Amino acid sequence: MITHLTEDKHWFSLSRPPSIHRFQIDNDEVMIDLMKVIDDRGDEEFHMTNLKCNMTEYRSWEKDNRFDKLLPIIDEIISRTPVDIKLSDMWGAVYESEEYAKEHDHGNAEWSFCLYLNEGEGFPPLIVDGNKVEPKKGLMIVFPAWVRHEVKSKEFDGQRYVVAGNLVRNK
Repeated sequence: MITHLTEDKHWFSLSRPPSIHRFQIDNDEVMIDLMKVIDDRGDEEFHMTNLKCNMTEYRSWEKDNRFDKLLPIIDEIISRTPVDIKLSDMWGAVYESEEYAKEHDHGNAEWSFCLYLNEGEGFPPLIVDGNKVEPKKGLMIVFPAWVRHEVKSKEFDGQRYVVAGNLVRNK
């Protein structure tokens, strides 16, 4: 089940303030399976990206069919938008205590997303254009790709899992 929590938001990617869409995805099986995929693949980017945590390759979803369980969910979300977009990149990441993501954007895409696969006490939020998005299992945030975002370093127990990606215009 997918619930659009911010249906009243517009889908203009260049507007100010940026339109940040929230979806709740209730599918524990997918969340658990994706955490396993991220653990199995390990740190394929060697902390060399803006994410200073273990991260799969940017296009690992094309190489590992275990990401396929998320594709119908993304397709469903895309079908609910009034824009003609498609998935271009998708990767997984797991943060340990004090790991972080530098402030950055995904300016080469139209929209970006982040899906929380789990939640835990004290997990640091995603900060999107100054707005804190607290981690909640199954919460997917979709925002314009040009918007600056980050995860600040913070001590916490456990591991914080996410799948993130980019959506581009269909040509």
